Amino acid sequence: MTAAPGTRFDDFTFRIESSKVDELCFALRERNPEYRDARSAAAAGHRGMPVPPTFLNSSIQSSITGVNPVDALGISRRRALHAGQEYEYLAPIYVGDVLTGTTTLTEVSEKEGRSGGLRFLTLETRFRRDGVEVAVVRNRVVERLGRADA
Repeated sequence: MTAAPGTRFDDFTFRIESSKVDELCFALRERNPEYRDARSAAAAGHRGMPVPPTFLNSSIQSSITGVNPVDALGISRRRALHAGQEYEYLAPIYVGDVLTGTTTLTEVSEKEGRSGGLRFLTLETRFRRDGVEVAVVRNRVVERLGRADA
């Protein structure tokens, strides 16, 4: 991998579809009616149906963006491990919103582990609605490099 901190990927824009929120709620066994029912959302004071906290992570995957950043960095999925994620919401996000995301590789570091070298990467995606930033998602990936003597 030759990418360094500051590497930026193409922007992507998508509309949040209720069917995608339904799919995530089903997969997570999420039962909060505010995510799936407009009346429940309105009764809770929302202007629309909000998205579950982890929903934005699915937008970063290739189904919406056309390319997964891990693939774009040339990291084999056999060597990549999910090392965590962090969500920072700056404003509520709702079904029907049109968001634009920008993903940047913000951190890269290496260390030696018991099974060989490890590379730690942080990919940060900033989401905007109508030009205003509404959320930041930070995904951490570990790439297993293997032993130097192998």
